[in-house]
Amino acid sequence: MGPLLPLRFPLDFPFETPRLRLVPVAEHHADAIWQWSRDPRFNEHVLWRQPRIPLQAKQFIDAALAAWKAGVAFSYFAECKQSGHTLARVEVRQSRRRPAVAEVGMLIAPAVWNRGYATELTYFGLWFSFENMEREAVAIDAAAANVASNRLLTKLGLHCLGEQDFPLPDGGVARLNRYVLTRDEFQVRLLPVMQEPGWRLPTDAGAAAEPIPSMAREGAQAPL
Repeated sequence: MGPLLPLRFPLDFPFETPRLRLVPVAEHHADAIWQWSRDPRFNEHVLWRQPRIPLQAKQFIDAALAAWKAGVAFSYFAECKQSGHTLARVEVRQSRRRPAVAEVGMLIAPAVWNRGYATELTYFGLWFSFENMEREAVAIDAAAANVASNRLLTKLGLHCLGEQDFPLPDGGVARLNRYVLTRDEFQVRLLPVMQEPGWRLPTDAGAAAEPIPSMAREGAQAPL
């Protein structure tokens, strides 16, 4: 898979959802990944090799930084606007098999589950895929056993293509539901929501990026 075509908007634009500030992945985010993975609930529906030592969390972030540099995947960490705590991570990447398709995945700290953050992050991931990467379709996978995620994606109007088996790093398989949405559907049904107060998104290709404070201070923010 080669690098993406040029994106429509600057990657360091200060993106915001109504309650979250999105900042590009940085080395200090390994601390958040390590902390979240200590909660057994966090690993139930995550398709990854759970970090056993802090070094493995660092390697996870190193891979995300490398993908960003290569232009094939973009990870943003979500900070609470009120507290500044790091609450989640959302990644948008080009499909390895279908160049016209983007894929969205996210990780949310167990301490803030069921508070609606997944909805805001899904909106952002879809916006980034369609409006910045200009893909024609987006795919999102949800563990078949993850009732909340499946309910959310259905509510937002994504189409479930059915279950599939996904091989796990430590052996065995996970049952996944794959959901898809087209660019036309997003622009008609979901994009108007993101034009309401509280969202901060570039509106034209000439949008200027602004400095993001957390990018300049490694480790300055302790995760929740």
